[in-house]
Amino acid sequence: MNIETQIKLTSQLKKQRVILLGLVGVFAISNLLLAASLLTADKAVLIMPTHISKEFEISSKKVSEDYLELMARDFVQSFLNMTPDTQEYLNSYVLRLAHPSYHGELKQQLNELFEEIKNKQMTLHFTLNEMDVDQDKLVVKASGYLVKHMGVREVERKLRKYHIAFLNNGTRLMLKEFYEVEDEKETTN
Repeated sequence: MNIETQIKLTSQLKKQRVILLGLVGVFAISNLLLAASLLTADKAVLIMPTHISKEFEISSKKVSEDYLELMARDFVQSFLNMTPDTQEYLNSYVLRLAHPSYHGELKQQLNELFEEIKNKQMTLHFTLNEMDVDQDKLVVKASGYLVKHMGVREVERKLRKYHIAFLNNGTRLMLKEFYEVEDEKETTN
């Protein structure tokens, strides 16, 4: 009986070794395949612009206030700083920031502004002074001076306030409204 038990145990050990060696072989082959795929895969590097010093969060339910402010600032600075030569670039850039349902109206605003700029051969420059961010409504009120130049001469400088509203699609904010807000002091007088 002792010999029979040893033969059974030896047989079981051989089966276990074969199974173990088979598993080791499968793992070795899978590791080689994984290493090969990592070496040949196209790598993507996430680059952070130097002026971004905070983390931003966006989900289908929440957008960080800093991200909302940054998007509004970028839009306002792009839309309200123009020369007669920047129309093509601004049309494509600004429209990329906007929700497709707003493209028509935004393009019309851009074209009207560019028409005035080209006819008068002037440039626009907006200096941002203040931003009021409503994180829940995805709305930003931006105020500052809109300055018009003809050549090197400043012809107009007015304090303006703009309403910028966004839609959240879960991965990024898209512009849905942009218009100038009438000053409440002027409308009550």
